Amino acid sequence: MQKPKNPLAFSSKPLAPPELQQELGVITHHPSPATRLAWFAFPVCIALAAAIWLTYSSVGDFGFFYLDDPLYVVNNPHLSRGLTLESLAWAFSNGRVGMYIPLVWTSFLLDVSLWGFDAGVFHLTNVLLHILGAWILFIFFLASTRAFAPSAAVAILFAVHPIHVESVAWITERKDVLCFVFWAATAWAYLGYSKNTSLARYLFVLALFACALMAKPSAVTLPLILLLFDLWPLKRISFSGHRKNNPTLPLHGERQAVTFRSLGLLVAEKIPLFFWLPLQDCLPYSFTRALTGSMKTSPLLPGLVTPCGHTPCISGR
Repeated sequence: MQKPKNPLAFSSKPLAPPELQQELGVITHHPSPATRLAWFAFPVCIALAAAIWLTYSSVGDFGFFYLDDPLYVVNNPHLSRGLTLESLAWAFSNGRVGMYIPLVWTSFLLDVSLWGFDAGVFHLTNVLLHILGAWILFIFFLASTRAFAPSAAVAILFAVHPIHVESVAWITERKDVLCFVFWAATAWAYLGYSKNTSLARYLFVLALFACALMAKPSAVTLPLILLLFDLWPLKRISFSGHRKNNPTLPLHGERQAVTFRSLGLLVAEKIPLFFWLPLQDCLPYSFTRALTGSMKTSPLLPGLVTPCGHTPCISGR
């Protein structure tokens, strides 16, 4: 005896021709994995922002700190004019603190233009930059690993870890949180480049890396970190051999075997990034020499200028 059909069951046959379904706006496909990840990512971004805000919102009541804040902000006459063409030219042509950090000066100029010398606003800008950095870090790991829980855990740990208190709660350390925003953005852009290599995508990576350096020179290590990202999570480097012959190899072992040539290409891919490094280190001294004439040529490197009476150093460190 034939079992009667359940009237509530969905039929495998289409209810209407494809043309009619498209006209009626009938959804015939399930969301892609990337779309589902995006749906889950949004609440995590909200949670990251809430966690950081609850942790650091009190800094809005803080004032200027006596260490370095007067040099960077309070007693800096160039900031008093706010963001103008003249002040922007100064931001990109000075070595006031021994480092070439024009994007930090530009962010300070923007704060002054919008809110004046309100210390609380300077602090809250640091908080917002920290939130942005945590978001980009989370999205990078989520997009590169497709592992939702570990990516969220890494981002939350980064967001509330006590090691970032000084960077977020000290106005002078704007350079740290701003540098990380561009650092993480460079890694994210590099992820896109690794999936679809093109000159435009590579130039975008190069530009973001330059911005990270112009926020803080400590971004110099990023090209080497990108090489580590090639190993994991991007898996552009894999082990020699085939998985069918060696089950201990990762799944991608069959697709690509590492050779000295492929590894050399990945290393060569990072060389243009290093072109920014000597330029970034010499700029502050070159500008100061041109403005004050108080510099002398290094006896070790004729092309490098150093403060009188000092040995060559990198970005004043």
